Amino acid sequence: MYYFQKPLIGLIILILTYLIVFFESEEEKYLKLPIDTRLRKLNYPIQSYYVITDDNFNITIFRLGKKGSYQFNQGKPVVFVPQFLNCIDSYVLNEEHLSPAHVLANYGFDIWLMSTRGRDYSPNYDKGSDFSFHEYGYYDLSKTFEYVYLYNPQNISAIGHSQGGNTILVGLAEKRLKNTHKMIIYGGSIYGEHAQGLFPLLINSPLVEILSKFTDKIKIGPSRFLFYLTKHFHFLSRLFFHYVIDTLESDMNISHLYRFAKRSPQPSTIQNILHYKQMFVSGVFKRFDYGPHINLQKYGQLEAPLYNLNQIEESIHLIYGTHDVLARQPDTQKFYQELKKTQAKNVTISEYPSMGHINFILDKKAQFLSEIISLIEDD
Repeated sequence: MYYFQKPLIGLIILILTYLIVFFESEEEKYLKLPIDTRLRKLNYPIQSYYVITDDNFNITIFRLGKKGSYQFNQGKPVVFVPQFLNCIDSYVLNEEHLSPAHVLANYGFDIWLMSTRGRDYSPNYDKGSDFSFHEYGYYDLSKTFEYVYLYNPQNISAIGHSQGGNTILVGLAEKRLKNTHKMIIYGGSIYGEHAQGLFPLLINSPLVEILSKFTDKIKIGPSRFLFYLTKHFHFLSRLFFHYVIDTLESDMNISHLYRFAKRSPQPSTIQNILHYKQMFVSGVFKRFDYGPHINLQKYGQLEAPLYNLNQIEESIHLIYGTHDVLARQPDTQKFYQELKKTQAKNVTISEYPSMGHINFILDKKAQFLSEIISLIEDD
């Protein structure tokens, strides 16, 4: 028996290695497909549009219609804005009756999914990497609003999760967005004083500055290891995300976490990460700080200018979960109080006790979607 043990163990290791490294299931192959191909397989009408921004970057926008329809909705237009290290796939990764973009499209809204510069659908390999969420809001989102209005001339709502909310705020504070309706930010805040887990530790460490000496981009790409971990080892993956995004108590749909892992992380620039760090460390929402010398050249002053939130006149609605490790309750409430001091038409805040950060992508109930529908419907 002893003579057979070593070959048997070796065979088992070989099979496991093959399954993890080389073997691709049909579902894994499906999740690797571009968003428009996957949604067409689900019988959703979807069209891609290639748009050039004012600073000459190419971005891709997808228009999504109601399932089974042969034409696009003419209801109120809604633009979905991607998160930090994620792409617009995150809005269609859950079950169809729980995914934000699916639900709103099937309700009758005219849905648009914006891929910001540097992501898989808008790579811009030859354009450099001197951009952060500022350019996402100042150029990409503003051009998307212009484009959407050409096809559906109604006031436009925007939904941004996490850093997607910062993108929206830049567009509003810089007065770049026209024909606006409702601005909805969930799982987002410009403050990070109470953020917990691994992310603030990494952001506050010198790691990003060290990386910036060797590269201007981070392109890790989705990990097969993380995909298999989240698909087959739910407790371990839940424990991992407990220290990154959500607490163990959140009502995350852990059985679908592998879908998220297959599409994330997305490429990002060092400048985008540094901009996030500057915002978290300083507690101030301002443009990217290049240092006094370059600031003087770019901004005409030594300090990076603050975003003027007082200029915001649109309706803003904040939604957060109590089990969110990143956008914590004290920071979100502080953000809410700051927005109330602006000229915003209306500012509201809603708390969901069972939700964390990734719940807005993979929640078991997605009750917040009913609130979003009501907000957009309300004139």
